[in-house]
Amino acid sequence: MAPKKKRKSVRGKARRRVRKKAPIGVLLWTAIILFVLVVFLFNRVAIRDVVDRTELLTVLQRSVDNAMGRNPPAADAAPLPEVTRSPLTPVPAGDAAPQPEAPRDETRPRVVAADPAPGSGAALPAAAESTPTAAPAQQDASPPPRVPSPRQRRLFFAAVGDGGNLTVTGVMRAVDDTASPLTETLKTLFAGPVASELDQGLITMIPPAVTLNRVYVSERIAYIDVSESFRFNPLGREGLDAQLQQIVFSATEFPGVEMVQILIDGRRVDFLGPEGAYIGEPIGRATYFGDPPPAP
Repeated sequence: MAPKKKRKSVRGKARRRVRKKAPIGVLLWTAIILFVLVVFLFNRVAIRDVVDRTELLTVLQRSVDNAMGRNPPAADAAPLPEVTRSPLTPVPAGDAAPQPEAPRDETRPRVVAADPAPGSGAALPAAAESTPTAAPAQQDASPPPRVPSPRQRRLFFAAVGDGGNLTVTGVMRAVDDTASPLTETLKTLFAGPVASELDQGLITMIPPAVTLNRVYVSERIAYIDVSESFRFNPLGREGLDAQLQQIVFSATEFPGVEMVQILIDGRRVDFLGPEGAYIGEPIGRATYFGDPPPAP
């Protein structure tokens, strides 16, 4: 009896060991299957591409068909050539396919029929070939920028006579012709004589500190606005008269200017300096100074 009991106890222990190992194996295979499913779900697109490229399903299907004795259709059979008709081949009755239009030569100029002139009595040809001409290039409507061009203007400077008195003499000078030629001429006058004119004994009686503020013309009167320094001249009344003559004679060289009104910093004053040179009204050549001397 003892050996039988011993055998039963050994078998019981083995069964208990198998029962303990069984849940561990099930869990391990379950984990492996879940891992494979997760990998497949995340890489299903790549797997599908690999299967399509390698044609794995087709190979498996052929293997199964061969094993079961089936004859699959030949997939690699060359397709029958498609029958194409020439544009000149007539279409059989019942064929609804439209005939393709013959290609048109676009490089050849089109022929246009011209109508004869009314009342001419002459019939023009039914068709005349014309050579296509290129369209003229579109021109820019905006005018080109204006480039200043120097023009000869007559400027007046002072000179000391034999008796020590001051006289005014006109000289020709090249001045840039811009939108405001009178302003540019007066700016050139205020700059004084150049070296060649100084060699001729010409000077200016306009004080060097004088600045030209503004110039405009209204009703043939040139309004010349200058700074306060214009009211004083170191030579007194004779110097004031000479500087007025320089400006009036130079400004009235323009056909649209007959008289000059001097303004001091935008306002009208009656006299220059303590000597009292009157500038309360527009000044002309003949009314105040007489006619200027001719140009040398």
